[in-house]
Amino acid sequence: MTIKAPITTTLDVRLKELFDQTKSIHGKDMSSILNESVADFLKEYCPIEIFDLEIQQKEQELQELRKTKDEAIYAYEARQKELQKQKKVEVETDSFLDDLRNKKFSKNIDAVLKQLQAGRPPNWKNLAPLYQFASERDMKEWFFAKMNEEGITV
Repeated sequence: MTIKAPITTTLDVRLKELFDQTKSIHGKDMSSILNESVADFLKEYCPIEIFDLEIQQKEQELQELRKTKDEAIYAYEARQKELQKQKKVEVETDSFLDDLRNKKFSKNIDAVLKQLQAGRPPNWKNLAPLYQFASERDMKEWFFAKMNEEGITV
């Protein structure tokens, strides 16, 4: 953590000029040099306090990381619960559609068989919405697969 604090100091003009001239080499400003100098000074004269300060900073960073991790875990678990709910709804919908289609199949198979045996194709266009299919092709595929499953031949 850093703060801006105005500091008034006395500095040898020649040192300041030399520092400014070599700025392109070292790439530092007075603030960073002052921070490094104070840290070096404190490490030499009160190292235990510096260690304590560094430990506090690292612990704070760890707390922030743990908080971020906890938030990520919470978001992941919430997403997983939502996916499970969606899957449950899909399974219930699929189960409902299977039951509906099977009942309609049992009810309409005789009429469809008569049409097929007479050489007339059933009106798949009208049957598709009745069985909750989006297209005639899907309806035909399901219907013939169901006939094969039931052992019904034309």
